[in-house]
Amino acid sequence: MTSPLQRKHRRDGIPRTGYTDDVYSESLDCIWTYVSGVFNVPLDAATSRRRYQEYVIPRQVFYYFASDMTQATWLQMGKYTERDHSTAIHGVKTIQDLIDTDKRFAAKMLEIRNGLIDFFPTGSVIDAKYRPMKNEWFFAIW
Repeated sequence: MTSPLQRKHRRDGIPRTGYTDDVYSESLDCIWTYVSGVFNVPLDAATSRRRYQEYVIPRQVFYYFASDMTQATWLQMGKYTERDHSTAIHGVKTIQDLIDTDKRFAAKMLEIRNGLIDFFPTGSVIDAKYRPMKNEWFFAIW
C-alpha cells in the first residue's frame, strides 16, 4: 500500500497534476513527515477532509514552514494537501498570529524549526541554507 504522500492520484482518481513533477515535492514531503510526527497525526492527515483541530493545526504549521523554508508557491502547498491556495495563506497568517501573541507557542515553533533543520538530509537546500543560522530565528520573534 502506498502512502498518501506518494500517490499520484487523489482519492477520486483524478491525477494530482504538478505534484510528482514539483521541484519542491521532496522538501514538502520531508516537512510534512516531520510535522506530522511532532503532532502525532497520521501521514494522510495532510489530505484528510476532516477539520478537526488536531489535524488543522499541523497542516497550518506545515504551511508556515513550507512557506518559510522552500520557494514553493501557495498553489503547490495547497495541491500538496489537496486544498486551495487560500487555505495555505490563511494557515501561515494564523500561525504567525499565534507566534506573535503566545510566547509558549513561539518557543514550540522554534523547537520544531530546529528539529526540522536537523531532520532534512545533509546536503539538501534546506540544510545548507538554514543550519548555519539555526537559532537566529528565535531572536527575530522577540
